[in-house]
Amino acid sequence: MEFREITERYRLEKILKSSKSGTVLRAADGESGRTVVVKLIPVGSAPNLEGRMGAFNRLAAAIGALGHPALPVVLDSGITPDGSAFLVMEHLDGRGLDTLAGVAPSRALPLLMQAVSGLEALAGQRVPYLNLSPDNVLVIPGPAGDPVGEQAKLLGLGTVLFQPVGGPGDEGRRFRAPELLSPQPGERADARADLYSLGVASCHVLGATIAPAAANGADPGVQMPLALSFELENAEALRQMLERCLRRRPAERPAHQAVRYAFQLALEGAESPLWQPAVPAPAEILQAPRPVEAPPPPVPVSAPVAAAPLPRP
Repeated sequence: MEFREITERYRLEKILKSSKSGTVLRAADGESGRTVVVKLIPVGSAPNLEGRMGAFNRLAAAIGALGHPALPVVLDSGITPDGSAFLVMEHLDGRGLDTLAGVAPSRALPLLMQAVSGLEALAGQRVPYLNLSPDNVLVIPGPAGDPVGEQAKLLGLGTVLFQPVGGPGDEGRRFRAPELLSPQPGERADARADLYSLGVASCHVLGATIAPAAANGADPGVQMPLALSFELENAEALRQMLERCLRRRPAERPAHQAVRYAFQLALEGAESPLWQPAVPAPAEILQAPRPVEAPPPPVPVSAPVAAAPLPRP
C-alpha cells in the first residue's frame, strides 16, 4: 500500500466543509494550476484501512472511467501517511438539493431523474453509492444561473466505506435503507439500497409524506400533497413508484429504468401498464438491479401464455 503526502502536489487553501465523516477543502493543483476539491476521509484502524481500501480504489476507478454528468470528475485518489483516504475532484459551484425542497415538480423531478441516472451508472460498475441524501446532491445552475440546464451531481462519495452506517455520527441516517441500518447475518447491501434512499430523498424534496410502516411488517406508504397532485400529469404513477422504492425487501424494489420512466410519466403523462397491478410491465423495465460484487442471478423466463382457442362459428 502506497502512502502519499497530498501537500506535495496540492496547495490546500480553504476548508469548505468539515464533519465527523470527513473534510472537504478547496485546493490548487501544483501541476495543472487548476482549482480542485480535496476530500479527506478518516479511515480509523489499520484493519479497517486494509479491508476497505480495495473497495475505495474500485469506486475511484469506476467514477473516473464513467465520466457521467451526474458524477464529479475524479482526478486523483489515495491514502495519506496519517491514515486518511483522499479523493481529488473537480471544483463545483452549486447548491444542495435539500435547499430546493418544495420547488415545483417540473424543476425537482428532472434533477431527481439525473440522480437516478448517476446511480444506475454506478450500479452498472457494481459499485454501490450508499450515501444518497438531498444534501449530498449538488445542483449546478444552468447558463447564467438559469434553472433550465441545471445538473445534479452526486457527492459524499467514499464516506460510508470507512464510516459506520446508522450510528450517532451518520448524518444521513434517515435516508438509509433497512439493510444498511440493521444488516442481517451474511447480508450485503448493494445498489438497491440506493433506490430506497432515492425514495426517501424524493419524498423530502417533493413534500410527500411517508406513512410509518405497520407493526405487521407492511411496507410504508406515500401520501402526495393535494397541491403537488394538481401540478402533475400522473401523480399516481409517481406515488406508486415511490412506494416501490421504499419496500423493505431489496428484491422488491424497482429498477432504475422504471423509476426514471415513472418520474417522466408524472411530468408528461401517458398510458402505461406500470400502474395497473393486473397487467405486468415488461421484464426489462421492472427487473431488479444486479447484486453488487456478486455474479448476477439467472433471470427466470416466464412460460409463454397459450392463446385461447377461437370459438367455432
